[in-house]
Amino acid sequence: MYRYDEDIHDRVWWPFIKENTTSISTDLPVATTNSYDVPQLVAKTAMTPADPTEPLNIRWTLGEITAQSYVYMHFAEIQNLEANEIREFNINFNGLPWFPFFRPSKLGLTTVFSPTALSSPDGTFSFTFTMTGNSTLPPLINGLEIYKVLNIN
Repeated sequence: MYRYDEDIHDRVWWPFIKENTTSISTDLPVATTNSYDVPQLVAKTAMTPADPTEPLNIRWTLGEITAQSYVYMHFAEIQNLEANEIREFNINFNGLPWFPFFRPSKLGLTTVFSPTALSSPDGTFSFTFTMTGNSTLPPLINGLEIYKVLNIN
């Protein structure tokens, strides 16, 4: 788990490697200069599918059917790609296109986020990252932030 002083905003970061995934990392610094201030320890590691031909799936349930959340996904290409290698993938949310043809920047962090709160008819939030036809490498994700919307009455 990482917190302050690795994260200047004192967010809590847990390594998230699940079944059918693998972790990759780099010793090189990643440019994390966007406004989300992702810690180097998070940006320098990523999760990919264990079988590179399979999609990467991330899913969670907030426990309430009416729950809403804001999602921030952080991506950086942390591997040295050969001239003939491409990492490009589509991001789907609950089976629908959300962010197509995404290519992570080489050692530079890009954040993809939901500008409005996301909801799900059954309370389950499912993101699938699938290689495009152009891609020779599997999808990856370096960090994920989920913020549940609280209704204060």
